Amino acid sequence: MASGVLKAGAMSLFRKLLALASVTFAISVAQANPIGGEISFKGVITLNGTIANATSLTFWTGLDGMKVSGATASGSYAGVSNQSVTGGLGGTGGTLTFAPFLSPDPATIWSFTDAGTGLTYDFILAGTINVQRGIGLTLSGWGTAQITGYDDTPGFWSLTTQGTNSTVTFSSSTTVPDTAATLILLGAGLLLVGFAGYRRNCAV
Repeated sequence: MASGVLKAGAMSLFRKLLALASVTFAISVAQANPIGGEISFKGVITLNGTIANATSLTFWTGLDGMKVSGATASGSYAGVSNQSVTGGLGGTGGTLTFAPFLSPDPATIWSFTDAGTGLTYDFILAGTINVQRGIGLTLSGWGTAQITGYDDTPGFWSLTTQGTNSTVTFSSSTTVPDTAATLILLGAGLLLVGFAGYRRNCAV
């Protein structure tokens, strides 16, 4: 009797995991052309205080303005190199408030149209921003990456300062995980877990 109940429970769990895996796969297929990869930037900013108490930063423009950092771009950003940022806060000398709350929210951090690819790239930060203070200042948070012809895709943004004065250089990166591949792996993992549990309970 107990064995039959275990087998029935195992079958029910397996069916639920199979359904969840199917939904996960469907989501990955629905995003026909997601963004994936990483792009890095550098430039100069001015803080409204010291590293220990600053609550906002203002991007510089011109020669020291925000630009793509060398040939570090990968994935959907491959081929973009030494491109100056012309839009968003980073390209217009805008001010980003990061404490106690993000403002503006959402905030277009950077935007530019690459002369080589002809595509427009941008990143919109929204919601909670993480602030770490130490020798330098590190900001990070999630938002939406956008590229002409691609699906809007969740991405992770970070910025780290170098120096201890109110005017400092910074390095920044935007990383967009390969959403489709991640979801497919998750779905496969759910199937394996469900099948292993089903086999184990059926052997009782």
